[in-house]
Amino acid sequence: MFLMIKEYSLIDDSNADIETLVSKQCYIKEKYKKELYERVMFLIGIKPINQLDIFTKNYLSKNSNDYSILRILSCDNDYFVKINVARNRSCSLYILQDMFYVADLSLRKVILTNPNISEYLLRKFSLDKHWAIRRAVADNLSCPLNILEKLSIDKDYLVRAGVALNPNCPKHILEKLANNKNEHVREMAGE
Repeated sequence: MFLMIKEYSLIDDSNADIETLVSKQCYIKEKYKKELYERVMFLIGIKPINQLDIFTKNYLSKNSNDYSILRILSCDNDYFVKINVARNRSCSLYILQDMFYVADLSLRKVILTNPNISEYLLRKFSLDKHWAIRRAVADNLSCPLNILEKLSIDKDYLVRAGVALNPNCPKHILEKLANNKNEHVREMAGE
């Protein structure tokens, strides 16, 4: 497995080992931490391990399909590692949900574009007060038709434009958006 050891650990504590890192994970119930520790040690293949460099974390966050590694990286202090986990198509719904509730606005938008996000969360956040969250729902390739229909009449034109740009938007919604009062929405629906 690809691995470099340098100056960064999973939580930017250069003296921490994997057991300490696992014990500090924010989403994991106490009874599962020992199992997670053993799994991560097995996957990384080094005992003991004190540090992972930023390149390794980025590589793993983009390419890993292992739940345990993605779970640990979802709590990393490095923002781009979290973005990579959120974009990773192997990232489970449970990790995405846990990340969503502690994420800032820009990370939430990335999480909502992951095709693994649940229909329940798409439905819930299609009603969010912030237009950018509703737009991220409209951009999701897995967004169900009934949610796209609701978002096609959203008060914010950028959300309606997002519906028009979704490649899975049905023709009858595109035709309706092509006659929208907003010029930008009409342009997006006409492309």
